[in-house]
Amino acid sequence: DAISTHPQVNKMIDDIKRASDQTSFALKKASIGEVNLMDTKNKKPQSLLLTIEGSGDFDSLMKFIQSLSNQRRLKTIEKMVISNSGSLEDQASPSGQLKVIMNVEAYYL
Repeated sequence: DAISTHPQVNKMIDDIKRASDQTSFALKKASIGEVNLMDTKNKKPQSLLLTIEGSGDFDSLMKFIQSLSNQRRLKTIEKMVISNSGSLEDQASPSGQLKVIMNVEAYYL
């Protein structure tokens, strides 16, 4: 089940939400890229791109990434942009909040 036979968008979102809930990484927004529904005869792996925006401290971000990698369905993080939250207080704190935008790619046949 590492690569499903259908895109299963709802399952991918559920997996990411579960990882967020387990790690205190706050998801703010998610957007889904195009899904090819026509090419069902081609058995080459296809991908579905999900862009996630969230925030958390460094520890919760690392736990979130680890939780994603431990899940059954194969996912790769294609791109990740990390920035500080903008608050001077957060920047000075070791547990300062980070703003994260990441592109997660899931695969299906």
